[in-house]
Amino acid sequence: MSHPGDPSDVIPAGLQSVLQKTVSLKLYPHDLFPRQSFPDLDAIVSGLFREIWESHANFRIGLSAADETRAGEMIAAELSLPSILARHPRTLVMIYRQLISGFVRRLHRRQDERQDILQEIFVRLFSGKLAKIQNKFDANFKQMPSFTSYFMVCIRNMYVDIVREGRNLLMKRNDVPQEVLEMVVPSRAQTCQTAFLDEEFSKLRIILQLHASCREKIELALKLKFRFGVTAHDVRCCFPSCSTAEIQALSADFRNTRDRDMYQAIVPVFNRHEPKPVRPDTLRKWAESKTSLIVSHLNRLHQATVYDSENIADLLGLFFKEDDDHDKTQPLPL
Repeated sequence: MSHPGDPSDVIPAGLQSVLQKTVSLKLYPHDLFPRQSFPDLDAIVSGLFREIWESHANFRIGLSAADETRAGEMIAAELSLPSILARHPRTLVMIYRQLISGFVRRLHRRQDERQDILQEIFVRLFSGKLAKIQNKFDANFKQMPSFTSYFMVCIRNMYVDIVREGRNLLMKRNDVPQEVLEMVVPSRAQTCQTAFLDEEFSKLRIILQLHASCREKIELALKLKFRFGVTAHDVRCCFPSCSTAEIQALSADFRNTRDRDMYQAIVPVFNRHEPKPVRPDTLRKWAESKTSLIVSHLNRLHQATVYDSENIADLLGLFFKEDDDHDKTQPLPL
């Protein structure tokens, strides 16, 4: 521990300059970590550097004796994202805490539950989840934006697990660092979260465009499969000559209906508009195959297994909700 007046208290101005350049230009450049989305990133990383500077005499001595190039390399080795993930998990959470909070604010409508959900997420991160994330993500061969995408997908999966497990688990916890919990989330955090989801939505649109000839059918089949709710706009985009009765058949509420019964109810509509009739189970398997195809494409784009047959429903739900909100402003096809 240093005391006032100790040499370890003062970081030379030259090293301060090297630190700023290394952090803002090399490790966390503004185009990858925009400061309007990571407003306190520089302060957090600089604070970590000061902790290392004050507590590790050998590092301090070696850095003071190094030239500018070597000093930059030594700082980068200590403050890089892989190093922080491995050695300073608390700092990593501090860097991403506004994105996490913005994510929960966007997904969870009940304000009285958001703080409990946030606390449970932080508890799980500090109780071993970060170690699992580190083990599954080889940061040496991935770019930092990919880590952000992967990390936020993990956060989303934790959120879904917490909600599914029930509100009885959403309790006050005392083992989360206070500075993580005491946060005021500005609107810019939501802006960053929107950017993250927009990136995932862009990937989905690219994948769907690869199957442009049957895109409307894929989207309709996915909405039916996951019980997202089908609109007249969805049906008419897929089957422009459909009747009112067919729209009603496909837009029925199937949330409490078994797969077998739902596909038996909807396959006659598909068969009236498709060149080759199919059986209900064939349509079901076709929808499942398209789901697997989307999962495979997304994971390939992420260069990691971040989606599966279950959690893809969460992303698709948000994706279709955004598209449905947009479609409400558009005229129906004639």
